[in-house]
Amino acid sequence: MTNDLYCSTDGCGDFENNVSKILVDSALTGHTGNTSNPHAVTKAQVGLGNVDNTSDSAKPISTATQNALNGLQNKDIDQDRRIDDIEAKTGASALTGHTGNTSNPHAVTKAQVGLGNVDNTSDSAKPISTATQNALNGKENSFNLYEHTIRCWTTVAADKFRLSLTVLNQSATAFTLPTLRDYLDSSAGDFKQCSGVLIQATTQADLISVRGGDITQMVFEGVNRSTGDITIVGFDWMSVEVLIADRVRQIV
Repeated sequence: MTNDLYCSTDGCGDFENNVSKILVDSALTGHTGNTSNPHAVTKAQVGLGNVDNTSDSAKPISTATQNALNGLQNKDIDQDRRIDDIEAKTGASALTGHTGNTSNPHAVTKAQVGLGNVDNTSDSAKPISTATQNALNGKENSFNLYEHTIRCWTTVAADKFRLSLTVLNQSATAFTLPTLRDYLDSSAGDFKQCSGVLIQATTQADLISVRGGDITQMVFEGVNRSTGDITIVGFDWMSVEVLIADRVRQIV
């Protein structure tokens, strides 16, 4: 037994309209129940407009939406007549208006687009993260700066000097004569500023700089008090008793 469809010479009439309405209602129901972001909601529309490119903001049309569109396009009904009939007889303009709505009509949240933990701040406005702060905390005490107030002087030698010198470095260890000589370096022009007095025979000079000399020697540069000339004198602490005192103070 077969089921045949008989239409009058005036056409199928209400039956065709009913079929079209059923198809539209079915598509509308399928679309409005779709929670897979069929409108390609952007990060701005879920309150994350300032977030930089840390998520997928170019999601493709979902499979369900594409299938629904394909089903509408493949019906064996004249396309123009179907659209006209749907809009005139079933109110399908609501469907068209809804599918064209790009203002997040489904109230998609940031969690639904994989950004549930993201705050709405641009990269340049983000606060210091916990991980960054922990890393910074670990670096806080890695830099120390010490001030060394150094005094050197001879005791009973005929040629005498008294020297004051300030050194900044990252070591809390007091200078000795050898380590001070190494710090001062032995380059001929590499004098470090100092203050003090030099007495050599009848000559007195105000010390202005000092550098290292030979392995057990320091070289002083001073201004002759009588003539104003520059006087350069070397002292070997293996030949002349020289004492040193270093007061160390941490300043950072």
